Amino acid sequence: MHIALISHEYPPDTAVGGIATYVKQAAAMLAGRGHKVEVFCASGTRKGTTEYGLLVSSRSPEKVAAAAIALLQDPARRMALGAAARQRVLENYSLESVGAAQEQSYRRAIARRQAAGPR
Repeated sequence: MHIALISHEYPPDTAVGGIATYVKQAAAMLAGRGHKVEVFCASGTRKGTTEYGLLVSSRSPEKVAAAAIALLQDPARRMALGAAARQRVLENYSLESVGAAQEQSYRRAIARRQAAGPR
């Protein structure tokens, strides 16, 4: 199953406590169970370019505007990022793939419950 976690703080600044630490632990536990986990930081702490888009601080209207202008001025880059993001969504988050993952999750839960026997 593909799981997205969204946190206001990530990655953690400390090894103990804080929401970012708990998100990291949850992601590690889910990944350990075979799930594909992606953590998204809503605070804009991460900056730069990914293969799917630009990461800018949402707290800086000037940086958001500069990123938007940069993409408006570079149609080829804008189209490439958009196409990559669209492909990622189609491959990982389509109704069929999410439904299949959910069905598999239910089947595993049912099998574990049946294997445990009566309560």
